[in-house]
Amino acid sequence: MRALRSCSIVVAALAAVPARAGAERTAAAVRLTGELPFTHAELEDALRVRVDGHHRVDVAAGVRAIIVTVDGRTGSLVLEGERGPAAARLVALVAAGLAVVPPAPPSPGLSDAGVAASATGGPASVGARRWSLGAVVASPVGDRAAAAAGLTVGVEVGRRPAWSLAIGVETRALDLTGATGSGRVLAVPVRAGVALGDRAAIGASVIAEPSWVRGGRGDVTLLLGAGLDVKLALPLAAQLEAVVGGGVDGFANPVEYRWNGETVHATGWLRTWLAAGVRWGGGP
Repeated sequence: MRALRSCSIVVAALAAVPARAGAERTAAAVRLTGELPFTHAELEDALRVRVDGHHRVDVAAGVRAIIVTVDGRTGSLVLEGERGPAAARLVALVAAGLAVVPPAPPSPGLSDAGVAASATGGPASVGARRWSLGAVVASPVGDRAAAAAGLTVGVEVGRRPAWSLAIGVETRALDLTGATGSGRVLAVPVRAGVALGDRAAIGASVIAEPSWVRGGRGDVTLLLGAGLDVKLALPLAAQLEAVVGGGVDGFANPVEYRWNGETVHATGWLRTWLAAGVRWGGGP
C-alpha cells in the first residue's frame, strides 16, 4: 500500500511540473522541524517550480522517514543517503503530489516515523518508544574493587531529549578465604535519565542500586548516585540498531566489605562501565 501511494504521489507531481515550469513562482511557505539533510533555502528553491506559493509546506524529521505535510495532507518518504539539493528535490516532488491530489488513507506503517501530524500540518508529538537489551561489565575505581557482569533492559521515550528508564541485574564474586562456600554480590541498578542526540548521544541519569551479599554475615544495602554516559547506535535493519556505550557513575554512600580483617570488595565513590546490545522500536 505504501509503495503504491508513493508512486501515485510522484506521478502526480511529475505531471504537474511541466505546466508550472514556464514561469517563476513565489515559493510556498515552508517550515522545517528536526535535523534534515537540506537547508531551508535548498527546499524553497526545489519547491518554487513545483508547488504554488499559496500552499503551506511543513517538513519534519521522523525516526525513519521524512514527514511532508501540505495544507494538512501528509505523506512520507525515506531517503537513501541523498543530501542537499538532491534530497530537497525528492521532498519537493512529494509535496507537489500532495498539493494536487488527495493522498490515500495512511497505512498502519506510517507510525514507524514516530511523528503524528496535527490538523494544521505540524508535528503534534515525537513520542517514539525504543526498547533495549544489553550486556554490561562494571568495575568500581579502587584497588579492592571486584568487577561485575550482568544484563540490562531499558526503554526510551521521545527524541531530543530522550527520557529513559533502565533496570539491570549484575553479579560479582567475592574472595572469602576460609569461608564455607563462595561470596557473591547481587545488584539491581535502576537508572532514570535523559539523553541528547540520536545515534550518537550523551546522557545523565540518577541511580538507585539495591544489592544483596551472600557469604559471611551477609548484607543488604542501597547505593544512591548519578552518572554520565555516551552511546553510539549502528543501524542493522528497520527499527533495529546495535548499541555500544559506556559511562562513569558516582555514589554518595560507598560501602566496603571486609573478611578476616581484609577488604574483599569496596563499591567506591566512582564506577566505570561498558555495555553492548541491541535497540529496537520507534513507533509512538
